[in-house]
Amino acid sequence: MIDQGSNHRLHGLSVRVVRWECQLALVRECPGMSLEALFAGTPLYDRVARSMSRRITSAEHPTQPRYDAALMDRQDPQPLLEARLWPLTGSYAFFDADIGDVAEILAAWQRGLGMDPVEEQVKGGLEASLGLLQPMSLGHRELLVPTASPWTAYFGDGRTGADEAPVGQLAKMLRRRALLVTWWPVPGYWALRFQLYADHRTDFLNYERVVSVDTDDGGRTAFTATGTPQPYESVEAYRARRVRDRFTPAMLETYCRALGVQPFAPDFFGTESVLITSHDWRPDIRFTVADQQARYGFSPPRK
Repeated sequence: MIDQGSNHRLHGLSVRVVRWECQLALVRECPGMSLEALFAGTPLYDRVARSMSRRITSAEHPTQPRYDAALMDRQDPQPLLEARLWPLTGSYAFFDADIGDVAEILAAWQRGLGMDPVEEQVKGGLEASLGLLQPMSLGHRELLVPTASPWTAYFGDGRTGADEAPVGQLAKMLRRRALLVTWWPVPGYWALRFQLYADHRTDFLNYERVVSVDTDDGGRTAFTATGTPQPYESVEAYRARRVRDRFTPAMLETYCRALGVQPFAPDFFGTESVLITSHDWRPDIRFTVADQQARYGFSPPRK
């Protein structure tokens, strides 16, 4: 059983805490809707956004390293596209289903919510296709990408990448497993998560297994492992003295590969994608990847 009391540690990044707490209360009434989707434009959301902005700004230090590559071990993989498009690649998901089935169920669900989705077939490499999600917004655009496996990749244009709430909902609707991968290689905001969703309803947000290392608002790192342990896990590492050694990028990649997913290999992703644009009542607040990287003081390596 998933430990519901661990949800704060699972989502320690300051920009996500309030959205997470609201999702817990509202997921039954509005499954798949994030705080941004539910409250954007309201006084509550405005106050939260201002508070988070102040907190992020006060935490930035000009002399601090801008990329956490120096803190990664040599055996660790590089983030997807070397994090050039972070945070679009900060969180993204995979569904163990054909891209056509995922697109059909996603569009049908959005139509039922009055979001009037429009589908567009897209051809091109992953980096070019992800560029169609810019400018980033509050979740108006989603990109489905085929892979060299039965899994379909899912990216969103939310300001922290793909929102986790629709992932569990779509897994239930598809009756297939889903996987959410999170990697924030950002000084002061390090986050690494493996979130596996079941193909059936579970006790808590459809989670089957969650393993994570997150940095909280005070700069402390916390390790969490909840749900049913999987046979491919390196459970002995969870007792390591240094928290960040308990779950590393190399371990995240290994867990994903055990499921047939290569989350950080650009050539794993196909070239015929589906872009879904929704039209609903959420305000279309726009910002670029560069805006978000500047906000967090993040400078990825460039080509």
